[in-house]
Amino acid sequence: YEDDKKNVDIEVPAIDVQLGGADWADSVNQLIQATVNAEVAQSEARAEEYYDAFIATGGTPEEYHPIGIDVDYEVYYASDEVISFAVIKTETLASAYETFHYYNYYLKTGEELTIEDAAGPDWRERARSALVQLAAAIDEAQLRLDAAGAPVLVFQKYALGPGVMGRPELTLK
Repeated sequence: YEDDKKNVDIEVPAIDVQLGGADWADSVNQLIQATVNAEVAQSEARAEEYYDAFIATGGTPEEYHPIGIDVDYEVYYASDEVISFAVIKTETLASAYETFHYYNYYLKTGEELTIEDAAGPDWRERARSALVQLAAAIDEAQLRLDAAGAPVLVFQKYALGPGVMGRPELTLK
């Protein structure tokens, strides 16, 4: 649906009640729908605020470009036993904002799949090890000062991850 202030496109996933004979799917589907409703309501309110600010600063309704609000999902993994997916909301105007909500469930019981279930009891240790490897890039950081004079470490694009992360910064307080 759309109006002068926003274009909204929503694709909400639903867990099929027939999967694994599970009757828990309705409650998960309600959780997903409530999350989507809350995300879209926030984006719609922001669209109204943007429009009002645009008009208040001298813009005209004809010049205004509606905000795009898109809700979709991505299935990362699915088997006869578990499913892992995300509901993704993207809001675009001159830049884009994304929000991800992740869902991981055992299909037969409806129980949530935990990090420990998926990665084992030593997952924290393994995650810390991976973070230490990332932290090795700290020696490549450059220094700048923020407006309050606090030191800020600036990492070059791609130093800590994909280029879309830009130049990550870490303020030392």
